[in-house]
Amino acid sequence: MSMKKFVSMVLVVCMVSSLLMACGKSGSEKETASDSGNNTTTPAEKESLAQETVDGEREWDPIVTEAGTFPIVTEPITVTFAVPQNTNVEDYNTNYYTKWLEEKSGINIEFEVIPQADIAQKVQLAFASDSNLPDAYLGVGRVNANTFSTNNIIRYGSADQVVALNDYIVKYGENTKALFEEFSDGISIEQMMTSADGNIYYMPAFGPATVNRYTSKLWINEGWLKALDLEVPTTTEEFKAVLEAFATRDPNGNGKQDEIAYVGTTENPVYSAYDYLIGSFCVDNTTFHRLTAEDGATIEYAPVTDDWRNAMIYLNDLTTSGLLSSLTFTQDLASLKQIVNDENDICGAFQSLGVGLVATSQDVINRYIGIDVLTGPEGMAYAVSQPATPAAGGVITSACEHPEAVFRLFDLMLSFEASTISRYGIEGVNWETPPAGTKDYYGTEATLSVLENIWMLPQNTHWQNYCPFVNAIHNEHTAWNGDPKQGEYLNAQTAILYKDNEPKNPIATLIYNEEELEEINDIMNNLDDYTNEAIAKFAVGNLDPKDDAIWKQYLNEFEIIGLGDFLRISQTAYDRMTAE
Repeated sequence: MSMKKFVSMVLVVCMVSSLLMACGKSGSEKETASDSGNNTTTPAEKESLAQETVDGEREWDPIVTEAGTFPIVTEPITVTFAVPQNTNVEDYNTNYYTKWLEEKSGINIEFEVIPQADIAQKVQLAFASDSNLPDAYLGVGRVNANTFSTNNIIRYGSADQVVALNDYIVKYGENTKALFEEFSDGISIEQMMTSADGNIYYMPAFGPATVNRYTSKLWINEGWLKALDLEVPTTTEEFKAVLEAFATRDPNGNGKQDEIAYVGTTENPVYSAYDYLIGSFCVDNTTFHRLTAEDGATIEYAPVTDDWRNAMIYLNDLTTSGLLSSLTFTQDLASLKQIVNDENDICGAFQSLGVGLVATSQDVINRYIGIDVLTGPEGMAYAVSQPATPAAGGVITSACEHPEAVFRLFDLMLSFEASTISRYGIEGVNWETPPAGTKDYYGTEATLSVLENIWMLPQNTHWQNYCPFVNAIHNEHTAWNGDPKQGEYLNAQTAILYKDNEPKNPIATLIYNEEELEEINDIMNNLDDYTNEAIAKFAVGNLDPKDDAIWKQYLNEFEIIGLGDFLRISQTAYDRMTAE
């Protein structure tokens, strides 16, 4: 019996109704649970019942010690992990985190390092040949989210090529169960990790943070606002007026008309420039195929709504007027950075998850401030919100001789101690616990103070989180140094502005079964491609969003692609996930 079956029925924890059908129990078992007369079972008693059920149905690896006991194995074993190459990890074999895990667990770890560009192909070929599989994959979801997404990994699971972890979670998953308990509200992390067959096939890489939830922040040149005696814009019309002033009134003061008022890149949605603006007209769910469910019940597709059309009209107006640079739709991220970091201070505004991701020096960061979501003509103001979703941090394959041991190692990685090393490094060297009363970026009590930042820098201390991890507490409570222009502080304070503009029911993901995926996988990809292409064409004027005939043709193309089928199946999946 899997953990999901038992927890769903015996422990009376609500899960998706279709999963209950797929993994259902007999009527007599249900009666035993519901008619026991004891409605006050303690969590400890429930856990004991689940443990007994799992223990009674299988034999466990005798060399693996009990949950919470270290080392993990009673005799030495060696496991091989395939991991993406990371130029900021000097040597996985000699890395401090590797040695820490080996000493703690008693497991010798060897690595097969795969170039990032080859990850998807290498994984597919390994599973297709069903040979040369490593014991486990690490960090693949951090590099290529689709390869082991909850929806895609079920294919390997149903072929018994990856290990279902449900029973391991019940028996050994102390940190995993704590994570599930902590993030159990709404559509929980456990639901997001559970494939439509009721199984969990990966251990999570999970870094919830307010600053990362709002992916499309607007950064505007504060110096230019002051030079032209302009107020921070709060509406789309005010923003257009500010951009007009930026483009025509020489705000950088060099006597040249070299200013670019507003610019982005389509290389990654967080830099697009237009997603921030679309939120002033409707919910723009860049996280999951632009699906919305603002009433909490009905799945809709934003790009076919009248509100979306109004957003396209606004983008067309800005771009054809030269206020939103047409470079946005042709250049890459490197080119955007060149513009923003130009020594002549030529950029008025850009969109980014964090200011320092584009402005690459403190002098350039000093130019910008983050502003709130703009209110559109109909009073709408939605932040582009990306609820934290787990990526595949660790996947155990059928080639693994000791899956219980590897699972326990992955569960160890989810511990507070391990996850702190995995993100911040060594206590006393890279970070320390700050004195009581120290404030974090949000103005609350700090839990960690960085002594030497090694994140996204070449080092040999950790794996840059290319593994299972949970960074929940420290992500929210890193100590602030008091500098109001510190990049992390600016990011956090701007994120606070966006909290009040959260969509009511953001859709982070939907879990489809194999038959549903077979029907809609191509449709989803084609819808995404067509929508993104159409945004660019509307913006630069290749298509006129005000022309009724053109708009009708645009809508008809969605039906040809298969939008109706996508919405129907997505509604079914949403109903499963939100069922009581």
